[in-house]
Amino acid sequence: MGFCNEPLGKVPITDYIPQLDFLKGEIGIVGFLLALMYLASFGTVMYWIHHQTKLAKHGSKRAARLVIFPCYLRIMYMAALSDFMLALLLLNVELELNKNNNFEKSITYGIMIGFQHTIWEMVPLLFMMYGCGDVAFKRAFKYSLLWGILTAVMLTFGYHRSAETIGAFLQILWAILQFVFYGVVWLAPQKWLYRRWGILPFARFWFLLRIGMMICASLQFASDDTRPVGNCAYVFGPLFVLTIFKQPLLYVTLLRDSG
Repeated sequence: MGFCNEPLGKVPITDYIPQLDFLKGEIGIVGFLLALMYLASFGTVMYWIHHQTKLAKHGSKRAARLVIFPCYLRIMYMAALSDFMLALLLLNVELELNKNNNFEKSITYGIMIGFQHTIWEMVPLLFMMYGCGDVAFKRAFKYSLLWGILTAVMLTFGYHRSAETIGAFLQILWAILQFVFYGVVWLAPQKWLYRRWGILPFARFWFLLRIGMMICASLQFASDDTRPVGNCAYVFGPLFVLTIFKQPLLYVTLLRDSG
């Protein structure tokens, strides 16, 4: 299980492609692949939005049905930008899963993940509003920004003390908070919590994903024997699933509400 001790940094990509030696740190094949997937996600989103908008302006009825509200376009652009930024981070800064990371590295990843979750958690908050214009967008962004800041703080110290109990506690607590939030959004009766129906598949995806992530985290932090299993299960399970499906899911969710 040597590979799974540090799957993101094990087997440096420069061992196979020496021309990439300009990349900083020991970037592993898996980390490099994740970065490429994030770049592909960024490029696909930008192309799709531009292409469908162009076709719609030329009178295509099919393309017009695939164009989302302007308010939602901002979210798609922000999500695409966050993927691009995370790809650059993965290519230049290695985050170690089993060791304490230095504070500069930890806060960089903490802020990046905080920015991503400011965007993702803004979506269900926006669907809880009675409109989807500028006022609703600003209100949802205000609340999600508070969550993004909390995420950045918790994960910064979680990564900085990743090999210690407090680091494990902060990372698992953060996952539990998300698990509870998306569970409520998905399962709460409509009379108790207003939200537009289009958010339910989105909330269900994140709820189930968090279950998988918490199982992996439990293995990572339970003991030295189970840590490699948890590492590989996390990277090749929830992390890859998230990387592949989050942008299409976001687009479909926003499209449903734009119809």
